[in-house]
Amino acid sequence: MSETPYFDEAAKSANFERDGQFNIIGVRAFITSCASIADWMDDLYMLLGERFIDARLYLSARRAAKRTVAALLAEFHVPNEPAAKERFFTEFYAAIGWGHITYQLDYAKKTGQVIVKNSFLAQGFATKFTVEGRNVATGQKSDITRCSLLGAYLAAQVSNFFGEEVEMVEKQCAAMGHPECVFEVSHERFSLRGLRATTGEE
Repeated sequence: MSETPYFDEAAKSANFERDGQFNIIGVRAFITSCASIADWMDDLYMLLGERFIDARLYLSARRAAKRTVAALLAEFHVPNEPAAKERFFTEFYAAIGWGHITYQLDYAKKTGQVIVKNSFLAQGFATKFTVEGRNVATGQKSDITRCSLLGAYLAAQVSNFFGEEVEMVEKQCAAMGHPECVFEVSHERFSLRGLRATTGEE
């Protein structure tokens, strides 16, 4: 297997067009700050409630992620073996700024966890983008996990690795003061109550 980082090949396809389009591997994309995403999330949480928004984000992202996982593996001709797939997604998502993924999976039992350091969603909550163009740490800690969207993409990845559908439940989040975000494999059907951990009693 080639040791060339997968994202080096993806970067060759990136095009910034004069008409305002940014394309990578043939897909329209855009760039925004983590803090901006967190601000959007806070507004949605305030209007519609955290559980509803996280549920909708997870379910919709889960559908999109299933297509994305298959498309990326095909685009880069990733070998159909767990180690190769883990390496690919670790490199790819780190390169596009989503965070550094570490898979700790038991393929025989189809269980385990995924650890994400520097989740863009958790960091977006913890920093604000100032008018001077800098990210400034707020020192705030969330009382809820913040990475349901990321969990949906991890669920699609791990489901592909295992060859069966599983979900990923965020058990701890860097936005809550933990050093990293930890997602556990779940074989239970998605439920609103099981989507995230909280610091308080329910």
